[in-house]
Amino acid sequence: MQLINWYPGHIAKAQKHLKDNIKLVDLVIEMVDSRLPLSSHFNIIDEYLNNNKDKIIVVNKSDLANRDKLEQSLEYWKQKDIEAIPISTLNPKDIMKLKIALRKYHEKINQRLARRGVLPRDLRIMIVGLPNIGKSTLINRLVDKRKVKSANKPGVTRSVQWVRIGDNLELLDTPGIILPKFENQDLAVKLVMLGSISVEAYEPLETAREIIEILRKTSPEFFEIHGNDFSIEYYAQKRNFLVLGGGFDIERASKTFIKELRDGKLGQFSFE
Repeated sequence: MQLINWYPGHIAKAQKHLKDNIKLVDLVIEMVDSRLPLSSHFNIIDEYLNNNKDKIIVVNKSDLANRDKLEQSLEYWKQKDIEAIPISTLNPKDIMKLKIALRKYHEKINQRLARRGVLPRDLRIMIVGLPNIGKSTLINRLVDKRKVKSANKPGVTRSVQWVRIGDNLELLDTPGIILPKFENQDLAVKLVMLGSISVEAYEPLETAREIIEILRKTSPEFFEIHGNDFSIEYYAQKRNFLVLGGGFDIERASKTFIKELRDGKLGQFSFE
């Protein structure tokens, strides 16, 4: 098996200062991917919260996950007494649902301040999560203006910045965080499936083959849809990806397979 490791300098710096940044806010929004809701969660965030900060789990891309497994993950967070909100950042109703939840925490913090004789102020929040988990897209939806640079590749947000959201909310935006070393390469491949690891960090064909084996363990319904003998060679033939001189373009098929699986074009699946 290949060794996948990807830890850009700006992400390492952000993770180093994560604990200090959390001290600046009232509420942490941790974004996880609905298809990998537990493995895309960082336990280190809970350690930094130290039971004196509020946290919401935003389960993003809920429209791309297996519905039954999504419900199981929501129940997991409920049992831990943590509010978990499934959303799609493309759905305005989901964004409004999150805004309503944020108003509740704004009222809570001002009630706490009032008891100390302090005047009301904005709710200060922070969104954390893996690269390419949807942080910048969510911020853009909350702000309703493109004030934050966003792109469909990991590591676009490279610096800490404050963004004003409405009249009563201020948001501290930071780069995505990621484990500095993957002891579990199975997890590394799954993060490739989410797009949280740069394409330069892995070999497409080998990774695509490993993804297919993961799908056999986690998502047997994939093969009910695409055939039990599904392979990259089969996919290249089906998509008619050809190379000059004859034969199929396996590298193109590998890259396209990974991207289309990540984008939900091959179906709704969960990866754990």
